[in-house]
Amino acid sequence: MRRTLATIALAIAGLFTFNSAAEADTIVVPTNASIQIAIDSAQDGDVVQLLPGTYTAGSTIIIQHKRITLRGATSPNGDPASYLSGQDDHQVLKVQYALDGTVVENLVIEKGKDDYGGGMRISLCSPTLQNCVFQYNFAHQDGGGLYIESGEPTLERCVFKNNGLNVNQDRKSTRLNSSHANISYAV
Repeated sequence: MRRTLATIALAIAGLFTFNSAAEADTIVVPTNASIQIAIDSAQDGDVVQLLPGTYTAGSTIIIQHKRITLRGATSPNGDPASYLSGQDDHQVLKVQYALDGTVVENLVIEKGKDDYGGGMRISLCSPTLQNCVFQYNFAHQDGGGLYIESGEPTLERCVFKNNGLNVNQDRKSTRLNSSHANISYAV
């Protein structure tokens, strides 16, 4: 698959590794490297694989206009072992205009803060979220853990705990706005 010169340079420096399989590549991202650079260099069908540990990006991680899998590591019992932290400063993850087949799995999304969707915001697309934990996220307006706007995502085995809001009580920790979600085993 075609790779940008910057990504190849990072691979040579040891910050990313590529494992090719038939059509798709797996881009392995160490905890000291940029998830966003890996996502930006990924092609449709690629897997961006995170290692166990905590990733603290300085801004929102964005997946848009492509079909990729963002996959965290798991513990021996199957729990997510890759943490994405907004450090109580910014939204953790945004998936917008992503192509069908986009998957986010095996992640703990925590300590995010934004007006809508402190942990994660999904806009105008329908990704699949599998085995994710949303915890300690905060929104000023709506969707402390997850805010879904005009999409039909699938949530499988996702857990929402200790997410909060800064508005009246009729707002939700997870909010569907002009959307519906296919949910199986989410708590």
